[in-house]
Amino acid sequence: MTSILLADHHSLFRAGMVKLIDGIGGFTLAAEVDAGGAAVEYVAQYTPDILLLEMSMPDMSGFEVLRRIQRMHLGTRVVALTNWTTQPMPLHAMRAGIDGYLGKDIEPQEFEKALYKIRFGRRYISEAIAHDLARFAYGDLSDNPFQLLSVREVQVMLMVLGCKSPNVIADSLNLSAKT
Repeated sequence: MTSILLADHHSLFRAGMVKLIDGIGGFTLAAEVDAGGAAVEYVAQYTPDILLLEMSMPDMSGFEVLRRIQRMHLGTRVVALTNWTTQPMPLHAMRAGIDGYLGKDIEPQEFEKALYKIRFGRRYISEAIAHDLARFAYGDLSDNPFQLLSVREVQVMLMVLGCKSPNVIADSLNLSAKT
């Protein structure tokens, strides 16, 4: 059985995902958490096969969760399951090394297809996001100034938008406040 950790701060969404995952053969929901820090701790202790991660967690961005889990080298595959489906977020997550990127608006059949591909070591980007990436590649979205930001700059931007102080941002990213 492939074990899944679900990390999302919306309890109603988690309840729906529990039922959906239970209906997919070969997968089991190992646990569910409501914070990014809790997801990192769970992965460090239990090493689930797949982490389904909301990128806009209140305590820690999905980018920071991804970075911390990658540092552990445990083999847990991280998949964004998020409302952040417009560019530049998916592109930055892919550059950061995420294993899959799914919008919460996908059909259950596509979700199941994604899980099977990710379980066998492949990456998966939902169809709608892939179309958006293709539009970007052909220049339709190239005037978006956020495309020029690095992954770290996106992390800082998201924390600023979340009304975090410079000291809190620096502490959570292990940086100097002057940086």
